[in-house]
Amino acid sequence: MLFLLLVVTPIVVAGYASLYKWNGFGLPENFVGIDNFTRAFEDPTFLGDLWRAFVLIGLSLLIQLPVSLGLAMLLNQKLKGRSVYRVIFFAPYVLSEVTTAVLFTLVFSPNRGLGDTLSKWLGADAGAIFADPDTVLFALFLVISWKYFGFHMILYLAGRQGIPQELTEAATTDGASAWQVFRHVTLPLLGPTIRISVFLSVIGSIQLFDMVW
Repeated sequence: MLFLLLVVTPIVVAGYASLYKWNGFGLPENFVGIDNFTRAFEDPTFLGDLWRAFVLIGLSLLIQLPVSLGLAMLLNQKLKGRSVYRVIFFAPYVLSEVTTAVLFTLVFSPNRGLGDTLSKWLGADAGAIFADPDTVLFALFLVISWKYFGFHMILYLAGRQGIPQELTEAATTDGASAWQVFRHVTLPLLGPTIRISVFLSVIGSIQLFDMVW
């Protein structure tokens, strides 16, 4: 019942309203059919934003999530101070998007920002990274990865710790290498966690607004 009320009903109402020319107040009256969708897909700004969203999704799935998974597997080992590393890696996720945006605006500032200082030490000129169409999207992806990789790492770590140790020990006893154990035991059993992580990453990339603004 709650799912019907809180999820299905808003979707139906939004779909109904999308067929009308409506100012958001009162009830929709001017029916326009699919004209709103036609105008959207003829708008170069909308299409450009859609393309950039897909680029961010692709980068997240191909880079951010595998790095998070690798760190989770590493921090699952018996490492000295691993609890401290977990806290350090997860800490950026606790920051608000506005705080993160302001922080990296300072980092990438062309006027004595950390990025500008480092580039000058290396004998290069980073320039205004956030103002350059050729670099802004990848700089934004770096910021997003820094903030959210710790969240996905914790998800994978929790999923890994939910796998019975006896399974990996049995595979090792049978002569499987560390990679074979990961490929044929750990990864398949992490399937549900990975699907949740992918789903959250895709939704997060589509909903991204505060940090960009």
